[in-house]
Amino acid sequence: MMVMDAVEYREQDKSFWTHFLAWQSMRARGTKKSGKGYKSAFPRFRMFYDVKKAMGQVEKSRNAEKGKQGGRFGGLGEFLRKRKEGGGDG
Repeated sequence: MMVMDAVEYREQDKSFWTHFLAWQSMRARGTKKSGKGYKSAFPRFRMFYDVKKAMGQVEKSRNAEKGKQGGRFGGLGEFLRKRKEGGGDG
């Protein structure tokens, strides 16, 4: 589980830097008409890419994974709890 979290955060970090470089490039030449002149289409990075929203999606997927009891060791806790109480299989 921890490894998958690390992979998701690494992918999110790659996405951040990709968007940041694209924003820098667009900021250098991306303009829109404003009155008589031109101004930057995305003057702030957060207008181009919402980091908090992207990290929220990672957190939401982590919480969804924690919520379901499947996975590799899904029933292990329940089994050990029953065994400790004396009602287990062995």
